[in-house]
Amino acid sequence: MLLQLPASVAINRGPAHVYELVNPRYQQLFRSRPLLGRPISEALPELRGQGILEKLDHVYQTGAAHYDLEQETWVDITDSGQPERRYYNVLFHPLRDAQGQVDGLLNFAYDVTEQVLARRQVEHLNQELEVRVQQRTQQALDLQADLLAAAQRQAQVRETFYQVFEQTPAAICIQRGPEHRYEYANQAYRDFFPGRPLIGQPVAEALPETVDSGVVALLDRVYQTGETYNGVELPLLIAQPEGPPRQMYFTFTYQALRENGAIVGISTFAYNVVEQVLARQQSEAERQRLKRLFMQAPAAICILAGPDLVYELVNPGYEALFPGRELLGKPILEALPEIADNRVYETFRQVYDTGCTHEEYALLIPLVRPTDGVLEDRYFRYVQQPRYAAEGRIDGVLVFAVEVTEQVQARQAAEASTRQLRLITDALPVLIGYLDQDEKYRFANRAYEPWFGMRAADLLGRPIRDVAGPQAYPHIAPYLRRALAGEAVEFEVEMPFRPHFTKHIHTSYIPDVQHGTVRGIYTLVTDVTDQVLARQQVQDLNEALAAINEELTTTNGELLESNSQLRRTNVELDTFVYTASHDLKAPITNIESIVLALRDTLPASVQQDELVAHLLDLLNQTLLCSRTNWWRTCWTCSIKRWRASRLPSPSSPISPGCN
Repeated sequence: MLLQLPASVAINRGPAHVYELVNPRYQQLFRSRPLLGRPISEALPELRGQGILEKLDHVYQTGAAHYDLEQETWVDITDSGQPERRYYNVLFHPLRDAQGQVDGLLNFAYDVTEQVLARRQVEHLNQELEVRVQQRTQQALDLQADLLAAAQRQAQVRETFYQVFEQTPAAICIQRGPEHRYEYANQAYRDFFPGRPLIGQPVAEALPETVDSGVVALLDRVYQTGETYNGVELPLLIAQPEGPPRQMYFTFTYQALRENGAIVGISTFAYNVVEQVLARQQSEAERQRLKRLFMQAPAAICILAGPDLVYELVNPGYEALFPGRELLGKPILEALPEIADNRVYETFRQVYDTGCTHEEYALLIPLVRPTDGVLEDRYFRYVQQPRYAAEGRIDGVLVFAVEVTEQVQARQAAEASTRQLRLITDALPVLIGYLDQDEKYRFANRAYEPWFGMRAADLLGRPIRDVAGPQAYPHIAPYLRRALAGEAVEFEVEMPFRPHFTKHIHTSYIPDVQHGTVRGIYTLVTDVTDQVLARQQVQDLNEALAAINEELTTTNGELLESNSQLRRTNVELDTFVYTASHDLKAPITNIESIVLALRDTLPASVQQDELVAHLLDLLNQTLLCSRTNWWRTCWTCSIKRWRASRLPSPSSPISPGCN
């Protein structure tokens, strides 16, 4: 509506009077100069020193509206750097926020330069008319006509103001006299009280509900004292033509209306803030609900307010993290001084200064143990979020925290166990792995590396089909399917992984069953190539030995027969030797006796005979030789007889020398 008004209208915000809204009529006063978002002293520097900025400051500081007729203003309307004198009828009216504080001004301005100049020209001409009555009679009549037109235009300006008031969203009315009779009420004001006649009626009769609510008393006080009254969110239950009463809330200004210095009435400038009040009440109810939720939440929650991060709210879960410590109302570094050099305080400052949410999953925060004052390592997962005030600035930090010390310590223990398990499995000379349901490696120890020429870590995520190769995989595929179906499998198989690299493996597949579902399988692969080859060699040797044993068995039979024959031969030889010794001994003994008899019977002279002596010596030598050769002949003949018995023909003749 303000943008469509025929008057020049603007809204300035803040103590610097920054342009927030400028309608086209207002912008036309200053041609192409940018106004929106700029303080008035910067956008219109020529206003300095003319008292206008001071009036704006006064309205903003006191909340009292200001109205000037034909205010003289020097303005650079041509943007040429040369200000021109202009005259405006202006209204500076304070605008208030939900708390009743002045946060801006409503700036109405109407250019009456032509009327003022015309009137002043008329006055000047009237002075001249005293000298030139006769000569300027017609001109005076024309000027009077212009003056009348100017007066009419001034009346039109007043009417324009009323039209502006009619179209403004604020409720405006003028009440005169001690009974506060309505002289004027714009459409917004009348809409608050549908179906009621207001003009000419005292407020107590037109709006009887204002009596008990204290509104009439407030009007009386302003009328009597002349002091402006600013009301904030005044509740008023207004009867409706149909249906139940309507609860409304008003933020308003009652300002004394003076004529010739005397108070003759009151002007009212009001806003219906029921939506803001209900929204705030709903927000407060929501805040209370959230507070109850925070206080009952199992997580630790706190709110830190201001740049010092003072504990504003602490739920029981948060208090339980720090037993024996007073937190509420204390800055965080006073309540928890040991975090001053910890990252958690650094992130608090970052969130407050930048507005960026921060999350930690397991931050180490050493805290003093209340029982003995010793620093204790504790781990926390938390989220730090900025909290914003109504005007959009950061005024605190909201914290959601959970202590995860036990989980972190358990994870650290598990990681240590995993590292130890990795060290153990990497040291073992067997291949240890884990396959998921898609037959992809999720774990592999270092023993895999020399087999497949890659790091164990590079095996992770790869299917065993690709790792084993197309020639070897079919050998183990049936066992994999059985294991993934939940059956523990143990087998031994030959694996041709690649050319010139074949292994004999002994494998165990153990299903990993969780909650009745097979999640994967543990694999244990042992290289038994050497054992298999050794076993094959032993088998070959056993077969050779069996053949040798069979041959030896045959040979042993033959040896047994030979031994039996040898024993018979020895018996025969003993018998022969015994017989031969007796058969040969008697002749030799007889010859020896004859020789001895000859030596005893022959005379000495005969024995000394050369021939006889020679014959006796020959007989002695023959006897000696016969005794020696007899034993040699016996053994020789025995041996010949044994050898003869070993010849194929048992009828081989025996040497005559052995007879």
